[in-house]
Amino acid sequence: MIIQLLFLYWLFAFANADISTYTSNVAACEIPTNRLQPGFSVNIYSYNNLATPTLALDEIFRGYTTLSKRYSNTVVSSISLSAAGPTTMTAWGMTFGNEAIIIEFFSYFYVDQTGFYAFQSNNIDDGVMILIGLAAFKCGDMSGIGNGYTYLLYQRYENPISAISEVYLEKGQYYPLRIVYFNNESPIFLNVNIQDSNGSTLDQETVLFNDISDGSASGFTAMYYPTSFATGCSIPATALQQGFDVNVYTYSSESSTMSPSVYSSEYKSLSKVASNNGVVSSISLSAPSAYTMTTWGMTFLNSHIFVEILAYLYVEVSGVYIFRNTNIDDGVMIFIAENAFSCCDSTDLGSSEEYILYVQKPSGKSSSYVDSNVYLTAGGYYPLRIVYYNRSGSAYLILPITDPSGSSVDQQKALFNVPPLSQTNMCELITVYPTDSGGQPTNSNGVPVNSDGQPTNSDGAATNSNGQPTNSDGAATNSNGQPTNSDAYQQ
Repeated sequence: MIIQLLFLYWLFAFANADISTYTSNVAACEIPTNRLQPGFSVNIYSYNNLATPTLALDEIFRGYTTLSKRYSNTVVSSISLSAAGPTTMTAWGMTFGNEAIIIEFFSYFYVDQTGFYAFQSNNIDDGVMILIGLAAFKCGDMSGIGNGYTYLLYQRYENPISAISEVYLEKGQYYPLRIVYFNNESPIFLNVNIQDSNGSTLDQETVLFNDISDGSASGFTAMYYPTSFATGCSIPATALQQGFDVNVYTYSSESSTMSPSVYSSEYKSLSKVASNNGVVSSISLSAPSAYTMTTWGMTFLNSHIFVEILAYLYVEVSGVYIFRNTNIDDGVMIFIAENAFSCCDSTDLGSSEEYILYVQKPSGKSSSYVDSNVYLTAGGYYPLRIVYYNRSGSAYLILPITDPSGSSVDQQKALFNVPPLSQTNMCELITVYPTDSGGQPTNSNGVPVNSDGQPTNSDGAATNSNGQPTNSDGAATNSNGQPTNSDAYQQ
């Protein structure tokens, strides 16, 4: 088993166990092929919760295992399901009612080429969560649940668009994969696609496998790659000042929940009641009840508000940074890099769909602990936009950031803003590439690249996208620089 992994897994509010450990690596499993067979395991659980269609994150992660398991099977198929109305339906060799159910899928995902793999959910009704590596389950124990709470993808019906997450995986490895789907009321719709690094949709019947071993499969750490990368800004130091900008908006609705679209951009159309610039502080806000509070140099009522925080996060060390929410009340959405706002123009918001973290506390329930990992490169200033929402009563926002060493980032020193008079075209994007285990930047095929993103070998000589040396015309060459065709290629 993997015993070297020393990063933190955050527990959900409902859990009483001690804090366990997790890794931002994606761990694969060593399993003899004679203990594998094509297909996946599927279990169907039922619940009596139609009156509360919004399930909390903890219920989707693992709370469902306390429910009644109605059906179970092992099948060779794809992960897809649809029905227009309430019905008894047949799928994956089972017949079941399609309302108030949670369906879990377990398998090992086999990777036949190194690169980024995209997991996509399409118009899910009502919700789906995808976990890979140790967060899915332990190697050799598909009946168990992983030891962490970091998911690769999470989509709910409140935001009925396609969601996609990428992860870097290595050729020849088997990765634990767990998919949890829930449907409260009809209709029912589940469709999960997996694309390889070439953009081709994989045939799930050929890449998903069941473990029929005796449970002795061992795990190991795959190469170190995070699930996402970000693009930073190059900003002259003279254009920066320490601290973040903050704006407070208010609304009159009594809605107990807010759709993701309000967090992402629609809050901008609300009434702005307070603002401040260059706040040197940590991202922390707490109030036990509804009242007029003073924080970050502003005074405002803490109910029916959206708080927008804008900053540039300066990165001193390259590596995976962890953004965490801790028991948020009521909700938060975090954007980074070009998806937060444009370099040197915080009024130009980025993509409203590409957030790195989104949590909204279900009405009448505790919030969950969720974190998100992203790879950042030293020396860059990364646009950071945080949108916090509080409906009424107590307000709670704490967002620690952890650097690659596991240390907490001092936000008072790491967060900067660009005064309006300096917001000109002086900023440049920094393109970030993944790196191999030695720290060498690479393309999506794992081939080293130079600072311009062009393939190169270890000596700095140009290569094609597969790592073969080339001349100035792009033709493949041998080690002496002589042109050769692909059949005669020699390193």
